[in-house]
Amino acid sequence: MLVLASIAISPEPTAPAVQLVAHPVAAPAAHTVSTTIDERHDPWLATPANTPTPGAQVLVGARWGTDIGWPQCGRALPDIDVDFTIIQVTSGRPGTVSPCLAEQVAWARSVRSVVNAYVVPGSPSAADLATADRDGSCRDRSCLLRAAGAADAVHALAAAEAAGLEARGWWLDIEDVAARTLWGTDTDANTQVLIGWRDQLRRAGKQVGVYSTRGYWRQIVGYWQADLPQWPAVGLAGVDTATKACGRPFTSGPVLITQWLTGPLDANVLCPGRDELASTFFGRFSRARTAGVPVLLITPVPHPDIEAALEAQAELEARQAEQDQQAADAAAAKAKKAKQAKQAAAAAAAAAAAAAARKDQRAKDAAEAKAKEDQQAGATTGPGSTPTPTTPAPTAVEPTPPAPTPPPPATPVPLTPTGAADATPTRT
Repeated sequence: MLVLASIAISPEPTAPAVQLVAHPVAAPAAHTVSTTIDERHDPWLATPANTPTPGAQVLVGARWGTDIGWPQCGRALPDIDVDFTIIQVTSGRPGTVSPCLAEQVAWARSVRSVVNAYVVPGSPSAADLATADRDGSCRDRSCLLRAAGAADAVHALAAAEAAGLEARGWWLDIEDVAARTLWGTDTDANTQVLIGWRDQLRRAGKQVGVYSTRGYWRQIVGYWQADLPQWPAVGLAGVDTATKACGRPFTSGPVLITQWLTGPLDANVLCPGRDELASTFFGRFSRARTAGVPVLLITPVPHPDIEAALEAQAELEARQAEQDQQAADAAAAKAKKAKQAKQAAAAAAAAAAAAAARKDQRAKDAAEAKAKEDQQAGATTGPGSTPTPTTPAPTAVEPTPPAPTPPPPATPVPLTPTGAADATPTRT
């Protein structure tokens, strides 16, 4: 699908449910679809050397496929043995329908190829956002973005049904042109739109995967870990690089198929060891495993438009990488500054704690010294020690009371003889 340029948080909120209603689908233009490979007038086959890519190491017994869409409208499609075909429902952007969708579905049936569908999402317009919340349940912009994605998914599902495209697996083609005409620069908003697509397709019973490259993924949705089956593209790098890409996911989730472009058609290979996952996307294949990659898919033809687009994308990704590095350097500098500030604060706290400890120690030492002095002073008054003379406290002088007045002398009583005789002792 590089023709566009010619061309587990937190848990994710679920997109609002959108009722599956019929949408008017333009009738496909009348084009003749070739079912033979020998029409040399086809411009895709105008190559000086109709030979496979030299040195290509193909996987014998693998499942091989192709993908087609509106860029192939009006061109003859060859009669080749491919196990699966992935058909674009949209016409290069959301809300559109490929004008030859029904024809391409018929061609896939004619070559006994099982089918998947792919769509090209994009940022919704202001008008899309204004009409997205049909039931009035949204309370923020993220909900509106998911609702807009869900509405685009409903439109694509109706178009596929009208064209007779019955596909278990649906792929979201996540890419853009250098001019950024499909997606805005807000990677969080872009992610919400894709969540809306994913949830609505799942509600319709579809298996959902994502097609992209590491550069496109980073450019459009940042570092979103989608946890979805993947379909990475390697462009003109060839089948060898495509097989190696089975081990190089661009987000979280398993790689199911990979794509390269060497010949006149996009070529795809089912990654080894993914048979069980493949059955959920494709169901039962209509033929036994192919013996090898169809020659047409590795026949080199010029792709000047793709080469120019890839060069422009490479320049864009180089600028993005430079911006990412600058952001990483700024974040590292900020983290370093914060670490230094934390260390300085810790050092200051340690110094304050040390100063407080020294102060406490000095107080403790002073208390111990005083206690020791008091102990020594008490020891000097013990046995055998010379008491220290002390000055007696002055005694208060009490006033002398006045002497008592002597009584007057008694008057002498004269002695009488009787009294004298009585005074003489009596002998017994």
